[in-house]
Amino acid sequence: MAHPTWLRLISCLLLIFIVGEPANAREITLDDLGAIINVSNPSVSPDGQTVAIVVAQPDYEENRFENRLVLIDIGTAEARDLTFERPSVSRPRWSPAGEQLAFMAKDEAAEDPQPQVFVLPIGGGEARPVTSAPRGVAAFEWSASGEEVFYVAANAPDEEPEGPERHNKSFVVTHHDYLASQRPPDSHLWRIPVAGGEAIRINGDEVTAVGGQFSWLSVAPDGSALVFHAFPSEGPGDFQQSGVYVVDLETGKLRDFGDQLRTVWWGAISPDGSKLAYSRGDKGTSLYRSHHLAVGDSMGGEATRVTPEIDRSLRGASWMPDGEGLLVAARDAARNSIWYQPLDGKPQKLDLGDLEASTGYGPADLDISPDGGIAFIASTSEHPAELYWLDSIEGEPRKLTDYNAGVAALDLGASEEIRFEAADGFQANGILTYPPDFDSSGQYPLVLKIHGGPMSGSTLRWDALSQLLAARGFVVFAPNYRGSDNLGARYQEAIIHDAGAGPGRDVMAGVEAVKDLGFVDETRIGVTGWSYGGYMTSWLIGNYPDVWRAAMAGAPVTDYVDQYALADLNNFFGNGFNKHPWSPEGQAEWREQSPIAYSYRVTTPTLILCNTGDLRVPITESYKLYHALNDVGAPVRFVAYPIPGHFPGDPVHQRDVYDRWVGWMEERFELPRNAPVEQ
Repeated sequence: MAHPTWLRLISCLLLIFIVGEPANAREITLDDLGAIINVSNPSVSPDGQTVAIVVAQPDYEENRFENRLVLIDIGTAEARDLTFERPSVSRPRWSPAGEQLAFMAKDEAAEDPQPQVFVLPIGGGEARPVTSAPRGVAAFEWSASGEEVFYVAANAPDEEPEGPERHNKSFVVTHHDYLASQRPPDSHLWRIPVAGGEAIRINGDEVTAVGGQFSWLSVAPDGSALVFHAFPSEGPGDFQQSGVYVVDLETGKLRDFGDQLRTVWWGAISPDGSKLAYSRGDKGTSLYRSHHLAVGDSMGGEATRVTPEIDRSLRGASWMPDGEGLLVAARDAARNSIWYQPLDGKPQKLDLGDLEASTGYGPADLDISPDGGIAFIASTSEHPAELYWLDSIEGEPRKLTDYNAGVAALDLGASEEIRFEAADGFQANGILTYPPDFDSSGQYPLVLKIHGGPMSGSTLRWDALSQLLAARGFVVFAPNYRGSDNLGARYQEAIIHDAGAGPGRDVMAGVEAVKDLGFVDETRIGVTGWSYGGYMTSWLIGNYPDVWRAAMAGAPVTDYVDQYALADLNNFFGNGFNKHPWSPEGQAEWREQSPIAYSYRVTTPTLILCNTGDLRVPITESYKLYHALNDVGAPVRFVAYPIPGHFPGDPVHQRDVYDRWVGWMEERFELPRNAPVEQ
């Protein structure tokens, strides 16, 4: 196994090689994916002097990402490694006194390694495991006193029955994905002393904590309560019913908020314990709707919307130390932005220059020091993510790491925003990435790279795939169709009851706007995307069949009924429709908004990629598209990855996806439109 020290040495040699001769900078290739270092999870020490981060680099020989914890001095930017030989390390959290750093990692010494909580003395000594959850830990936080750790974990497996019943593997199906081979175990909240002792369950039987990807918890800084994401006990796995719950740590009872926090997926209590902030979807629905931030009494009662002037989707926030305001982040037109939102007053957008804050479907990837300094992760379209520091909300960003200087020194394609009028009078935008040697007087092939979600957005952040396509000579267009969450609530929510036709018209309006710039070879236009981007790709090749020279549909949503019945979020997808899919009227509506209904029109050579263990978009939908295109005689190639996940989580298969994605476009653009595909 490659030691992390050797990986760092190799990285340094790569940087020297790449940066040493700037005049001869070369274009990015697939091999450069191995030099990109991911920086994430900043955690500021209580004294405000250092930041712990997770640094990850691909190890192709072992086919995993080698993670390590690194301590960055805020004043000098000096780095010190904290962990070795713990490739799965994640989620650093300082103890309240700053003497210890907790993190999650697999206990490689265990017979069945599962993610556990470890504690590392900062003054010296080895990290030791605090938890021993049989099925692993999903999320954790320190107690306010620093004497305990709270965590989310599934119940231990039941004892194996004796006699013939030991062969009986039947189980009751509830709201879970179609690949389940046993009833998913219930998850709960637990507490355990850091010094050692027995784990004690916190919550009662009223609710079951959400495990897996959507698991999180937040401890009130005053130690009074704990906030977590859970299902009511009668509906485990039913995300239509999930919400935020607050448990009083003194009594162990849930605080009564009625239905106010149902469908809410994030919340946090203020530093003094008096207020609860949470983000919720407009009109009480999480999926497809724009989210706003509300603040109310932490004991219950009505809350007030505090972000009426930020027309962006806000899925999380971080309390400022004084409890008088919060930092919120969102995709914002062409950039990811951060605002300071006082509890009573106008928001202030932080001046980040050309930096793109790292944000997603929760609070931004940042942490705030006790004196108001901010550590955050950000990138630009021509520089992968690094750690930055703001002394205050008025400060100027200062870069604390430069792990990706070598990649940034490559001859990369420039990116810019393009604005256009979409369908139905909407004003939309997208991102254009040009080949490194772009000349506007030339003619270039155009490839669409459509984002997933659909509650997401294409912005001017680092995007390795766009750069790889640009390096092969393509102009890359990433359109933000209705449903995107970077252009306001009205545009985002316009996708409800209009999953395909409206977004399709938006994308085509964007294509026309790019063509009007005069450098597009209109005989060489391709369309690609993953997840909902795969949905849009499948929709466009069926509804605009004469436009495309080639297509790549990754993990494509092709049949919404499969999404509803088989995926891990199952009936949650019903929020986008007027009716359930089982009545004659519902069947017609769901069929009309499913790309598979238009597959008989497809002539475009299409590559399909999907993981066999994809729970978010079942591979059944890829099989349907594959057989449909075969039956109508459209050139098609279908590649499956026998691994779990919605997108490959290991570096070897990630590289293979990018290789096939870019290679398919390059290959098809060199061939006649309807040339046969080698199987």
